[in-house]
Amino acid sequence: QSYVRGSQIVYARNPNYFISGKPYLDTVTVKFIPDQNTAFQTLQTGGADAFQAPSQTIDDQAKTAGIPFVPYYYNAVTFHAAYFMNLQKAPFNDLTARQAMYACLDPKKVAAASGRPLSTAIFDKASPWYSANGTFPKFDPKKCQDLINQWSSKNGGATMEFTVTDITGSSTLGGQSETIQAAFSQYQKVKVNVQQVTLAQVAALPASGNWDLYPSAVGGVDPEINCNAAYLTNGARNFGKYSNPQMDEALTDGTSTLNLAQRKKDYDQAQKLLIADLPTWFMPTIGFS
Repeated sequence: QSYVRGSQIVYARNPNYFISGKPYLDTVTVKFIPDQNTAFQTLQTGGADAFQAPSQTIDDQAKTAGIPFVPYYYNAVTFHAAYFMNLQKAPFNDLTARQAMYACLDPKKVAAASGRPLSTAIFDKASPWYSANGTFPKFDPKKCQDLINQWSSKNGGATMEFTVTDITGSSTLGGQSETIQAAFSQYQKVKVNVQQVTLAQVAALPASGNWDLYPSAVGGVDPEINCNAAYLTNGARNFGKYSNPQMDEALTDGTSTLNLAQRKKDYDQAQKLLIADLPTWFMPTIGFS
């Protein structure tokens, strides 16, 4: 019905909606309030009827205030929380270190820490884009230590050290830095640091190149937009600077063809390459919406 940039957008009821009698509301107004504290105060003072908590901090404040809430619904076809690995610097410029991320971390413990259902693949089996090619490498503590030792040996006996970046107060993107740190503390010749940053700071990190694990998400109802942006060479969200000509070919073809079977084949190939190259540590949890 109307749109004011940076202020609000108003949606009006469609009288020709295909389900008779719906929608029930005549209008829905979505207000843009960048500051999460201001947005929450707007809800508390009656200036809004509903509000999506952007962080665990706000979520906790809402519960303390006794405000009724509806929990996140996790499903198989939305965004999959993940950490991009910086392929331009040690240790993750070495596949051995990237393989260690999967071998060292117990998916059941990660899922429990995040409060989300366990996942074993990039796309859940309920998704039309599921492929066995996208199955995560298995948790294997012995293999983990072997991989760390291999990396250390190739680097003159050095300790494999990296930093996990998380957004202060956010449990939606990332939020697993301390879980990762605790898991790796059981192994030798590895050190994990934790870095907490604000939303503004995290947005500037990719361009700086001064990071190791970057919190984000990949996926969507259709993999085209987000997978292309994240994994095409020079993609807009290719934070780790991943590049593979085979991946470029698969994603480009998946975008250009209208044949659903061919698209499925293209994204099956893309998932196979993601598991082979491991540019991303996908959290072993079902995606969120």
